[in-house]
Amino acid sequence: MKNRIYAWARDYTQDYSLVMGMSFTEWFKIWWSRVDFINKVLFVLSAISPLIIITSLKKIKLQLIVFFIISYICFLLWLQAPDFRFSFGFILFLGLLSLLLIAQRFKTKYQLKSNSIVIFTIILLLSLHVQAYPYYRAFFYNNLYSRLYKPVDISAIKFKKSVRFKKKTYITPNNKEQVIYGFYAEAPCYDQFPCSPELDDFRMRGDDLKDGFLPAD
Repeated sequence: MKNRIYAWARDYTQDYSLVMGMSFTEWFKIWWSRVDFINKVLFVLSAISPLIIITSLKKIKLQLIVFFIISYICFLLWLQAPDFRFSFGFILFLGLLSLLLIAQRFKTKYQLKSNSIVIFTIILLLSLHVQAYPYYRAFFYNNLYSRLYKPVDISAIKFKKSVRFKKKTYITPNNKEQVIYGFYAEAPCYDQFPCSPELDDFRMRGDDLKDGFLPAD
């Protein structure tokens, strides 16, 4: 089960045995291509945070250094299964700490009155890149109207995307039926419940989903 979790976090579109057989550089390229811009920024800031900390040791209290070490160890362990939901708190702390220390350097170098000016400017630029730039490209290269978010009936979206669901009926220990949905790589079943990426590797432990599961016989 641990390997399935690791593989899902790295690349959920392929069989877990194939993903676990990949080298770090192989699966990292696939994973990185799917990470959105903001999370990429946080990841880079977290990854280089030891360099920033080392050059700012005189300005940091001992308690913060201890918390930083714990957070960075968690960050390194998280790389085994790099889904941002699994360790976002530590990544956010490392990213913001790095951003604050960088802001302090700008404050000293350019004699600014507050770190908040630097941080606000950085966040504003990132926000403009994430929110405004796609619409700028849409205006010049595509139909802007087609890029706007409009309310659409869910059945129309399913029809447009040709969403296909797998479905399997399990028999509980007390001979009750429990339907669990599965999905193809191109069409996750997030709007179907319960949903599982695998359907053939487990069986019901009890009559309810809350009872958990056992390995398939």
